[in-house]
Amino acid sequence: MANSWWDDIKELFKTKKQKQSEENEKVNNALRRESQITGQLKALEDEYNKNNPAAPDPDFDEIFKPVKYDRVNYDVLSDDEIKAVANDKAESDYKSSLEKIDKQAYDDLVKLNEQREKAKETHKKTLSEIESLFDAFRENSKNKAVKQGIARGSILESAINEYGEAANAGRARADDILSDALLSFEEKSDALNRRRDEALSNLDLKKAVEITETINKLQESRDKQLADQNQKNAALEKKETDENLKLEKEKQKYVENYKANKRLEKQQQDAYEKANGYTGEKARNFAERYNVALGFYTSLDPDVAVKALEASGTMKGYLGNNYEKLLSVLKSRATTKTKKYI
Repeated sequence: MANSWWDDIKELFKTKKQKQSEENEKVNNALRRESQITGQLKALEDEYNKNNPAAPDPDFDEIFKPVKYDRVNYDVLSDDEIKAVANDKAESDYKSSLEKIDKQAYDDLVKLNEQREKAKETHKKTLSEIESLFDAFRENSKNKAVKQGIARGSILESAINEYGEAANAGRARADDILSDALLSFEEKSDALNRRRDEALSNLDLKKAVEITETINKLQESRDKQLADQNQKNAALEKKETDENLKLEKEKQKYVENYKANKRLEKQQQDAYEKANGYTGEKARNFAERYNVALGFYTSLDPDVAVKALEASGTMKGYLGNNYEKLLSVLKSRATTKTKKYI
C-alpha cells in the first residue's frame, strides 16, 4: 500500500505532457502485444468462413461473353506458288508443242530422205537402162554386120561409137539430174532445220509470254479475293466492336445493380444482427472471439485498454457487433477506476 500511495503522490506532480507521453507509450505497447490474440482471432475467423463460405459472385465475364466472329480467310496462292503454277502450266504446253514440232521435223526429214533415196534409185535405174540399151544395140549391130558381111567394117565401128557417145550423154544427163536433186534435197533439209529453229524460238517466246500472262491473271484473281476478304473482315470487326461496346455497357450496369443489391442485403443483415444479435454458429464463433479479446484487454490498465481498443486497426473486423459491447465494458471499467480514486 505504501508503494501504491507513494506512486499516487508522484503521479500528482507529473506534468500533463509527461502523463500524455507515458499514456501513449502504454497504448503503443498494448498495440504491440495485440499480436498475442490476433492469431487466435484469425483462426476463429477462418474457421467460420470455411464452414460458412460466402456465395461466390457470378462470373460476369461468362454471363457477358464478348462477341467473336470468325474472320473470312480465303485460301489464296502466294507469289511463289503462283509462279510455280504458271511455270508448270507453260512447261506442260511447251512439251506438248515441242513434241509436235519435233514430230513434224522428223516426218519432213523422213519424207525428204525417201525422196533422196528414190532419186538415187532412179539414177541407178536410168544408168542401168542406158547400159542395157547400149549393150543390146552393140550386140544387135554386130549380128547385123555379120549377116551383111561387114563385121570388121568402119560403118559398124562408127555406128557403135556414135551410140556410145549418146549413151555417155545419157549418163551425164542422169548424173546432172541426180546432182540437181541432191542439191535440192540439201537446200530443203537446211530449210527444214531453219523452220524448226524458228519454231523453237517462237515456242520459247510463247512460253515466256504465257508465264507472264498466267501470273498476271492469277495475281489479279488473288488480289480480288484478298480485297473481298479485307472488306468482309472490316465489316465483321466493326459489327463485333459495336456489339461488344453495347455488351460492356450492359455488363457494367448489371454489375453495378448486383453490387448495390449485395450492399443493401448486407446493410439489412447488419441492421438485423445489430438489433437482434448473432444466431447459431455465428453467435458461438463471435462469442469466442469476444472472450479472447475480453481476456486480453482486461489484463491491461483500464484507461490504456479503452484507448488501445479504439486505436486497433483489426478488432472491429474480428469482433463485429461485439466490438461496441467490449468497448462499453472497458469504458465502464475505466470509469469505475476513476471513481475509486476520487
